[in-house]
Amino acid sequence: MREVFPHVAVVADPATLERGATAGGNIVALGSDAPLDAVALRAALVERGLTWGVLDGAALDAWVGGARVLTDDHAPVDQLLTPYPPPVRPGV
Repeated sequence: MREVFPHVAVVADPATLERGATAGGNIVALGSDAPLDAVALRAALVERGLTWGVLDGAALDAWVGGARVLTDDHAPVDQLLTPYPPPVRPGV
C-alpha cells in the first residue's frame, strides 16, 4: 500500500493487532496522500464506542514485519489469510 500512499495506518480489534488467541476478523487499511491523524482517528473510534486500536508509523512497520504482499496474482487472496476447515459431509 505504501507504494501508492505515503501515509498508511491500520485499524482493528486489539486482539487482532496483538495476534492474541481470539485474533481474527476485520482489519481496515487506510492510505492517504496527506498525513493521517492517528490521535483524531483513535478519538473518533472511542466516541463511537469502539475499542479498536490504530497502528501507524514504526508500530505498523513492526507489526507488518516481513509479511509478503498479497496480490491478485494469488487469488483469492482472502483464502490465504483465513484457513477454513474442510466442509463436513454428513454420513462420511
